[in-house]
Amino acid sequence: MEKYGGTDPSVTLNNSIGLAEYSNANFFSFNTIFTDAPHPAHSNVMEYNETDPITKEIKTFVASEEADHLAQTIVFNKYLVFGKTKGYTLEDDRIYLDYMQKLLPRAAGYSAALLDYFFRGRIKITTNQGDITFRSVKVRAQNDTAGESMGSGEGRLVIRYKELSELPLGGNKSQLNYPPDGTNISDYTYKVSAPLNVDLTTSQELTFDFSNDPLPFFFGDISMQLVFKGKLGNEEGAVAASPLTSIDGIYTDFALSLPSTGIYAKTADSTLGSTFNELKVTAQADITGGLSGGSFTLALEYRETEDDPFQSLPVGTEPANAMTYVIRVAEKNGVNTLPLGTPVELVFDLSQVPLSVRSTDLHLNVIYTDPATSKPLAIGYRDISEPTPVDIFNNTDFVCINNQWYPAGDPATIVLADQLGNRNDIDDDTDTFRHDFTNIYYKLTSTVNPTTASAGDYTLFESGPVAPATFKRLGFVLTDYTLQYSSMRDLVLIDPNDGWTGGTGTIATPETGMGVRNQADTDGNYTYSPMYNMRGKPMWGGAGTVYGNAKLPASSICDWAQLPAVP
Repeated sequence: MEKYGGTDPSVTLNNSIGLAEYSNANFFSFNTIFTDAPHPAHSNVMEYNETDPITKEIKTFVASEEADHLAQTIVFNKYLVFGKTKGYTLEDDRIYLDYMQKLLPRAAGYSAALLDYFFRGRIKITTNQGDITFRSVKVRAQNDTAGESMGSGEGRLVIRYKELSELPLGGNKSQLNYPPDGTNISDYTYKVSAPLNVDLTTSQELTFDFSNDPLPFFFGDISMQLVFKGKLGNEEGAVAASPLTSIDGIYTDFALSLPSTGIYAKTADSTLGSTFNELKVTAQADITGGLSGGSFTLALEYRETEDDPFQSLPVGTEPANAMTYVIRVAEKNGVNTLPLGTPVELVFDLSQVPLSVRSTDLHLNVIYTDPATSKPLAIGYRDISEPTPVDIFNNTDFVCINNQWYPAGDPATIVLADQLGNRNDIDDDTDTFRHDFTNIYYKLTSTVNPTTASAGDYTLFESGPVAPATFKRLGFVLTDYTLQYSSMRDLVLIDPNDGWTGGTGTIATPETGMGVRNQADTDGNYTYSPMYNMRGKPMWGGAGTVYGNAKLPASSICDWAQLPAVP
């Protein structure tokens, strides 16, 4: 609102006055020095002499309340007005300096205030766990502008992130590099949602669609910002925005879970040089209309160590100067449809890019791509276990009696068992003999749909014999971090004095276990799974079994750590 009408220049000295009014009332331009403009006027200025400190020239200046060097008085020069004895000029460095010191700060302040006004609108956004997927983002938005209401308009959600470059390593393998360190605009990539009609009169839950250009699945430093254009206060077409809000994680568009086999991958090779050559996963979509006409690709992230990762301590991993390796493999059987709510098994052939059992930091991505544009349409993600050993130990060379270990088959052990048992001088109180195990069927499965090992349904098989005091690694699996496992085996008598009948097809009670976790989090904190020292042999207890004789009495407690180590 205009305050200066040309009569009272003092009103322009208020900090709230506009820049044009302030400069009009208090300063000259080349064409307005004591002309028809009412101010500055002769009546509110004074002339004085000043000696130039360098040239020693005496100059006459016009001073006002706002500027010591408002103009310079000159006589008979090119600026002389006809019929007058003197004129005025602005061509002096001291005049320029005074004008600059007074006008530039105000100009900068008014520019900032103008920007603040146009971008005064503030929006607060919050999200709940699971609200952010690759295809859509759900936020709760509310007006956070002081003193002004907000109404209807158009909203868009902007995703800002650092794109991770990939270095091809040959075949289907690449190296995923770290994001750039800078914070310049050029260091970021942006994705913008489809427009959404919104009404922010009150707090609203809004879902923004990214189905035509999903969020990235390889990214760094990702955040979001809601931009609104609409009614703010009395202004139509105003712009408001939320602060940049960090995104902690993106949730899967379609669910990935264990396949019918109960494990994602396996190898019966128990050496550290073994590899996984095939990976299976079940996908299930909760997307309206399902997915059809596209193709599935596995993007498996991992790191790898040259050392033994099963040592109960962190290990150095490769790549040394990059984030991770990536294996990309197309679905083996050409599956191109994922109906709504129907589980579909996907198979990926890794034989050309086998995954080492020394892998760490495994992350499973399945990308559904539009073949016409090669653009991702949906992404499934799951953090699966790192390679998990399946270990067994035959501990039947000892028997736990009355909270103490005794050598199996020893006559004194047999007598002690009878004395604590029914005292009938017959070896029928507990099994106190050594045994071999053969035909071991080992089954790992999910905790959701657990199944028990059998000769027709198993994950790994060992024909044996596995002798007493023997450690045996059956192989490795990729699974979930929580699992169930069971085994079926034959017990073989090896001592002629053993009067106990052998056990054929004996099934161990299913146990709840866990897969190995060998990975670093986003802050670089390393998590590793400790192995159990079973008589000198590092053993993974989360999916392993120690076979032993029954205790006497059954409540007896004996510590495996008290037993002698085996070669």
